[in-house]
Amino acid sequence: MGLFGFGKKECEPLEAVLFNLEMNMSHNYKDATIADLAKLETMFEALRKNGELSEKQMVHYAEVIDEWKEKTKGFAYKNQAPTRK
Repeated sequence: MGLFGFGKKECEPLEAVLFNLEMNMSHNYKDATIADLAKLETMFEALRKNGELSEKQMVHYAEVIDEWKEKTKGFAYKNQAPTRK
């Protein structure tokens, strides 16, 4: 990060959602992970449309979203372990 925040790479609202997404993924909360990914995409699009992201931030977060889409590919209720009776 540059002096006085110039050239800042991170966007705090998106980083907060990413933190939650990573925590839910680490605890194997698939539904919450999928919900956080949808929230991340929605927030990214809103910030992008409002011009609140720099070009570098747009590229960075677009790549992050693509990576998370690949990681969560195939997440569904049927993939969860069955409960014991």
